[in-house]
Amino acid sequence: MIALPRHHTVNDLRGGRIGTSSLTEGTRHVAERMLAAYGLTYPADYDFALEGSHVERWKALQAGTIDAALQMIPYDVMAVEAGFTDLGPVTEEFALNSVCVAIGPERAWLSSFLQALAEATEWFRGHVEQSAAIAAARTSIEPRYALLACQALAAEGVIPRDLRSSPGALAAVTAALRSSGLIPAEGPEPIAAAVDYSYLLWTRTMWPWWAAARSACGSRPNFTAGECARSCSNGARIGRRIPRRSRSTRAPWSSSRCAGWWTAGWPRALPCRPRTSRC
Repeated sequence: MIALPRHHTVNDLRGGRIGTSSLTEGTRHVAERMLAAYGLTYPADYDFALEGSHVERWKALQAGTIDAALQMIPYDVMAVEAGFTDLGPVTEEFALNSVCVAIGPERAWLSSFLQALAEATEWFRGHVEQSAAIAAARTSIEPRYALLACQALAAEGVIPRDLRSSPGALAAVTAALRSSGLIPAEGPEPIAAAVDYSYLLWTRTMWPWWAAARSACGSRPNFTAGECARSCSNGARIGRRIPRRSRSTRAPWSSSRCAGWWTAGWPRALPCRPRTSRC
C-alpha cells in the first residue's frame, strides 16, 4: 500500500481516497480487507477513487488526487524512491489471475495453452535477467526496475509452479465475489462448480517428462512405442523427473515398461490419447 508522503500510518488514511480500478475487481477487495485489519471500513472511513490500473494509480499518486493505492512490483519501489510512504505489503492470500473459459472449450486448445504457460513459467525462473530485458523492452519501465520486479516474482513464489491457486486464495476470491454481488450469496459452492484442475494434468504429470523427452529426441511430433521408451530412458538419465505415477520405479525404465505406460497409461484428460503405438 503506497501513500502520499504526508501519510505515515494506515490510520492516516481515514477520510482519504483510495485508488482502485473498479469496485468489483480484486484490488478493491484486497485493499478493503487490508484497511479493515486496522479498523477502517468502507464507506464510513474512506472512499474509493476509480483511477484505473497500477500505472494510472501511480500517476494519480504523483498528481496528489488520491491518498493511497495498492501498487504492483516495481511501482512500489519506484514510489518509495520518489519519497512516497510504503504502508506495508499485502500479507493475505488472494488469487488475482486465472484462466477463465466458457463451458465446453476444446480441451486440446486449453491444455496446449496451459502447457505453454507452464513452460514459460519454468523458463522465467531460470532466466530472470533475460525476462527483465524483455519486460524493459516491451514497457516503459527502466531496466533496473524490471530486473527488481522479475527477481521478486521469481523468488517469492508469486506464480505457483503447478499453476494452481491455493485453497485460501480461492476462498478469498469467492468471498470478494459474493460481497460484490457477482455471485449469489446462497447457491452452489463456486469453487467446486467453476474450478477444473483436470486441465492442469499435463503440466502436473507430463510436462517435466515431456521436456526431457523433447530435449533427448529433438521435438519429434510422432514417436513409435520403441522411440518413446528410448526417449523416456534418456530423459530419466539426464536427471529430469519421470511421470508422477511411476516415481517409485528406478530410472531408466526398460523399453517394454516405458512403451507399455505410453500406450496404456496415457492420461485420459490429454487431447491426444493414442489408440495405437504411435501418438
